[in-house]
Amino acid sequence: MERAPTASRSSRPGTQQPLPGNPNWRISFGFWTELDALYHSFPPPSKPRCPSLSLDCASEWKKRLVAEDIEQFLGNPATAACLRAITSNSETDTAPAFTNFIISGGHSTGKAAFAGILRKTLLSATPEQPCRFSSLNASEFADKALQGKLEEAVRRLDASKTGSPSFLIIERFESITPSVQQHFFAPLLAEANLKKVFVILLVRPDVSKLAEQIKTQSMAVHLRPLSANLIRTKLLFICQQERIGYTREGLEELAKLCSFKLIPCMEKLHEVFLKQYFISQANVIKICQPTSSGSSNSPAVPPFQLSILRMSEPLRRCPKCTLVPPCSHIPLEKLFSKIDQTRALYPENGRKQHTATAVMTGDPGGSGHSPNSNPPTTSERPICPSFRQRGVCINVQKLGRCHYAHPLDLHVIDTAALVPRCRAHTLPLPCMHCSNAEQIKLDVRKEATTCENLKRDLLRSRQALADLETQRYLFVRDRGKTAKWGGAKKAADEQLARMDAALNSAKTRIKGLEQDLNFHQEDLAKMQDAAAYGRSRGLGKGHGRIELKQEKHRNKAAVAAV
Repeated sequence: MERAPTASRSSRPGTQQPLPGNPNWRISFGFWTELDALYHSFPPPSKPRCPSLSLDCASEWKKRLVAEDIEQFLGNPATAACLRAITSNSETDTAPAFTNFIISGGHSTGKAAFAGILRKTLLSATPEQPCRFSSLNASEFADKALQGKLEEAVRRLDASKTGSPSFLIIERFESITPSVQQHFFAPLLAEANLKKVFVILLVRPDVSKLAEQIKTQSMAVHLRPLSANLIRTKLLFICQQERIGYTREGLEELAKLCSFKLIPCMEKLHEVFLKQYFISQANVIKICQPTSSGSSNSPAVPPFQLSILRMSEPLRRCPKCTLVPPCSHIPLEKLFSKIDQTRALYPENGRKQHTATAVMTGDPGGSGHSPNSNPPTTSERPICPSFRQRGVCINVQKLGRCHYAHPLDLHVIDTAALVPRCRAHTLPLPCMHCSNAEQIKLDVRKEATTCENLKRDLLRSRQALADLETQRYLFVRDRGKTAKWGGAKKAADEQLARMDAALNSAKTRIKGLEQDLNFHQEDLAKMQDAAAYGRSRGLGKGHGRIELKQEKHRNKAAVAAV
């Protein structure tokens, strides 16, 4: 008997399942998360190695971990577009293949690494005539010395004769003042480009402080900080490249403790590898948290002393003055009051350790359980880890609740910095800026008194000169009537000469007084302008400052109106 053919699984309607074409099908079907797929794509080495003092020193470690090609430079698509533009221009010759470059980005975004990749790309674009390179750190020189260094570098790299372009890499370009950029560097850049000398500017955090002439003549590449997944990818790539043994929990703990910042993560990974040989959660905690209760640096017996700034971390910049607190708008007293109010809102569990101990020992016989017999469970409750470390609970701040204990007597807040401060300058009293402002007031008054005295002397001298001129006129008029010849005429001539000498002396003295008065008036005007526009050290905002000239005019107008 012939058996009827059975329908296969794939031929049954309603039961046919398509084969997953995506290699990460486990993510689409919910078996994995993206983080699981990332860790599965970088498995730990089967035979991890031990550190070597010669190969794993800090200098060799940095050389091996710097990105050498654009594939290792993660998370910035603008960099690949920049390199593609360079290679396409050099191949087609439809546009100038070389130009100035501005590489901007915050701290630890890879500006120096991308500059190295850009240098290799430029060298490969001109194999016949390799480019020449020179580097300069702008923050190490003053304005005058920096101008001379830049001019010397342009003369040295002049490629108008050889034909091969040259590049000058300038680090920390944001330290150059805007006036020097606009009036010196921009004309020098135009002259250098004519000589085939281009610049690569490393700027942080962005190009907001650069002159517009420099921006228009350059190709800008802005580097952004890496995301958390890209930080994990970089750490996994390092572990795979260097054959470092690790666990997923260890890498996650290391990245969290370093706030997912690339350079601190790489440095801490190097430190843990050298000291513990293996990246596990326990080893990371041993290295990254030396201030735990079992360490030798911290006191073994509470209370532990904490500073106000340590408890207020992370500190955000003031929205008014953009300074990191404490400042004139957010003083240290305000931070302390906020911490005190926050700690007062914590639950009562474990507030006093000795109270819980007393309750436990208060009823030795165990007879008669009072309502206060619950705290023994509170004393056995573990202390909140974030509260133990910083004195402030993160869970209470974010979620409004925490199941751990928060004994307030575990820490002592250091209030030594809470001293009386100047209201104008936020400096500890006695404020040197206020005393300097008082000295400026005295100097202005002294200078004004000197000007008034000179004005009075000048007025007296002019009156005396007018009297002498009147006497000479009357003497000359009367001399023609009385003394016409002989000894009388000779005596009259001698007296007239003496009067002329006195007139010349008076005019010379008046001229000297006018020069002195102009000199002192200029000094007084400079001091008043410096005080009015804040160019004088020690002047605060509204407290202990010199009355401005505009305010004097307004006060006089108000009095006249009344």
